[in-house]
Amino acid sequence: MLFTGNVTKEKGAGLLVESLSYIKDDLHPFIELRFVGKGNDEYIRHLKDLIKNLNLLMPIIFVGEVPHEQIYKHYLESDIFVFPSFHEGMSLSLLEAMGASLPVVASNICANSALIADGYNGLLFEQGVPEHLAQCLERIILDRNLQFYLGNNAYNFIKTYSWDRISNRYLEVFDAYAKRR
Repeated sequence: MLFTGNVTKEKGAGLLVESLSYIKDDLHPFIELRFVGKGNDEYIRHLKDLIKNLNLLMPIIFVGEVPHEQIYKHYLESDIFVFPSFHEGMSLSLLEAMGASLPVVASNICANSALIADGYNGLLFEQGVPEHLAQCLERIILDRNLQFYLGNNAYNFIKTYSWDRISNRYLEVFDAYAKRR
């Protein structure tokens, strides 16, 4: 399981840790969570205290910030991408995860809902509700076919966001506008 981006409260890092306490104990051996991204020392200590207080025994690793060219390695080594952000524009992390064919579990904020059709190319959970995030994670952990289905659909969807396609679309709009003048 992978989280990339700033490890902050606003990005939902604490919510993600809390949600793990709602996952059935028999699934814990199948879970490893990696946080890849920068976070301030005080907040990381807070998360580690939370992990200890919740008695979470699965591996939770704080990788820290890595050069952007190394992030893709973490996507390839993961089975699930989790994006529990409270506020977001169009997230590069989310786009990258979808482009790596990862099944995504994300909060149902507007920007995420614009990219993810719940149950088709990812799963959306109710923002700020750790129990609902845990239910989505359990669902995807238990169903390898669902993981493949969501990841494949995420990849196919995200191909429409290639820079070539976007720039060509802008050129079409500019050409159409110029012809009207």
